[in-house]
Amino acid sequence: MSFVLCNVLCFLSHTFVNTSAKVLKSTLIDFYSEKDISRAKRQLLDDVLKIDTDVKFPHTPDRRDGSDHIVREVDNIFAIFVCLDENRLLDKLMKYVAS
Repeated sequence: MSFVLCNVLCFLSHTFVNTSAKVLKSTLIDFYSEKDISRAKRQLLDDVLKIDTDVKFPHTPDRRDGSDHIVREVDNIFAIFVCLDENRLLDKLMKYVAS
């Protein structure tokens, strides 16, 4: 079993199925920095590529501009998590831990 240190993904992976998206998105945006969320998105994209599946994941561009950058990054992370959930692949992700 592989463990990955990522506070954002640890929080999200443990609360995703039991908490509304609106509450989770708001919490992520309020609590974590833009840098932490961007790192989490990159980590998630890397980890999704390691999953052996034919599922086509949503396109998540690497955006670096705009006033609502953090909102778009969180939306991208959620799109990936929703796709994983709909295809019953959440258990195929790495185990995320927090520091």
